[in-house]
Amino acid sequence: MRTLVFDGRTGAAGDMICAALIAAGADPAVLSPVERRLPVRYEVGETTKNGIHAVTVDVVLDDGAEGSSQGSDHDHTHSHDDDHTHSHDDDHTHSHDDRALAEGAGVHRSYPEVVEVVESMDLPEPVESTALDAFERLGRAEASVHGIDLEATHFHEVGADDAIADIVGAALLLADLDVDRVVTTPVATGGGEVEMSHGVYPIPSPATTGIVAAADFDVYGGPIERELLTPTGAAILAAIA
Repeated sequence: MRTLVFDGRTGAAGDMICAALIAAGADPAVLSPVERRLPVRYEVGETTKNGIHAVTVDVVLDDGAEGSSQGSDHDHTHSHDDDHTHSHDDDHTHSHDDRALAEGAGVHRSYPEVVEVVESMDLPEPVESTALDAFERLGRAEASVHGIDLEATHFHEVGADDAIADIVGAALLLADLDVDRVVTTPVATGGGEVEMSHGVYPIPSPATTGIVAAADFDVYGGPIERELLTPTGAAILAAIA
């Protein structure tokens, strides 16, 4: 049995998971269905931190639109970039000229609209199933937080192009590795508080907490006062590990 093991000691976010899968041997070329369907592209790079080499993945807009999601109440998928012990270096700045990172950018969609986008990519069945599982976990967590039905859930940054690229990208890369089983060590959530569009929340965020409650892996607080486990990262792990 071929088993893939994630080390959760420094948390998880969508871009981190994609980078880790590429570092494990997945072919970035399999990401092309996302780039054909959405106005984004994946930029795969390398970095070194404390003498450790790592792969980096950034989702970049192709249309030059601004991609900032300061204070989003979703995922902060790229919010680790200034001390990215997982895959990025303190010196790894995003100087993409006029090309903006797609973080929180693009159309914000309802849960049914996100499902429609994913289904329109003509993905292999196992990949589509994994991606939709992750989005359903995100949707149910958001619906619970806001006291609404799943079908009425409107994603903001989670429904944006970068989050779809992270989740579908992770599903495509995992399928390319052709593993039989995925497990993870207990995942660090970080600690402290995070500012989102609805206000300041404790870490882990309410959505992350909801996803983890229904997942098959353990989490623990710390080891630093920072958001380490994002809702998108938690949803991907919950769907696969």
